[in-house]
Amino acid sequence: MPVEICCQKVEMFIMSMPLITLVINGMDILACMDAMRRAAELCRKGEGPVMLEFDTYRNYGHSLGDPRNEYRTKEEEAEWKALDPIANLERQMLENGCITPKKLADLKAKVADRNARMAAKAAWSQDPDPADVIKYMYTDTRVDTVPEEFATVKPVGELPVMTAQLITRQSASTAPLRRAGPDE
Repeated sequence: MPVEICCQKVEMFIMSMPLITLVINGMDILACMDAMRRAAELCRKGEGPVMLEFDTYRNYGHSLGDPRNEYRTKEEEAEWKALDPIANLERQMLENGCITPKKLADLKAKVADRNARMAAKAAWSQDPDPADVIKYMYTDTRVDTVPEEFATVKPVGELPVMTAQLITRQSASTAPLRRAGPDE
């Protein structure tokens, strides 16, 4: 199925659902945090559900054998790498005085050291027992009846009509979340 048709189907699905939908720049960590905070607030106030779509870019192929140069140009990849979320968060934190260059360097060294120690530990650890492959996949417990408090759904009122709205990098912290009226 062509991507255009898939996208249209997702868009039609989203527009038909009684929920707030947001598309967030997933390459902007602060925009993601803000969207999650706002969605949680709405749900806690009983104004949910909220569907969040984080728009991101996969810098690498699906696997080592993925011939991504067949469907991406070097220019496209370079443009997206310039939007690296971690590098941009570092820049934002430095520009806004959230961290000093020295503390950032110390933090990066600490993380690199921890990651190197964990990688070495994993490399030198004994392989797991093949019998454990499904150890936590299934349970041997079961319940034959649904507890009474979860057995029935009790609507609290009429379902509201809501619209989808786009949250962009520029508007993520200022765009109002609103419900549409019945004529919208």
